[in-house]
Amino acid sequence: ARSQKVSEKANSPTVGAAYRVNDWLSVFSSSSRSFAGVPVSAIDIYGKPLDKQISGKGYDVGIKTALFKNRVFFNAAGFQVDQINGTRQALTSDIIEAGLDPLVVTGGRSIQDVSARSRGWESDVTVKLFDGYQIAGTYTNLHAFVTANRANPAAVGGPVSQGPGRESWSIFHKYDFPSSLAKGLALTHGVVFRDS
Repeated sequence: ARSQKVSEKANSPTVGAAYRVNDWLSVFSSSSRSFAGVPVSAIDIYGKPLDKQISGKGYDVGIKTALFKNRVFFNAAGFQVDQINGTRQALTSDIIEAGLDPLVVTGGRSIQDVSARSRGWESDVTVKLFDGYQIAGTYTNLHAFVTANRANPAAVGGPVSQGPGRESWSIFHKYDFPSSLAKGLALTHGVVFRDS
């Protein structure tokens, strides 16, 4: 069996700025780079372990609010995340194009030339209805699509295979019992939805 020892080094820088417009409104923006690691136990068409980081770069811009004497908080942001060096199964045409014999090159081989983009917006609201009780809700609308796939150009612009759902939302609420009844005791409940 082939064993692979992976040695990885990568930086994930983030830079952002926020500006407080007034007592209840702030605007913000940020940019970041991330990585998901080198694919483990995957080899290229030459039989060498894949060595490129599956990485991404993201941007967002949004607002933060605090209303009604800090009893209502609302945040919203638009975002875009690009992923590069995604993997795909090597095709016979890839092996021939590399000058190799597809009858000699056997087993699963991979190529890192797939890119994708996620674009959408998300929001959340938290309301303190009365002392000790608060309710929070979130909503995300996401569109993930292929931006590059040399083996399947028709897939470009189409959805990411086994990608994230288009919509998700959640509702959480929490009740802190008065300290005279049960100090430190809280009751919580939540519901989370993600489409397939």
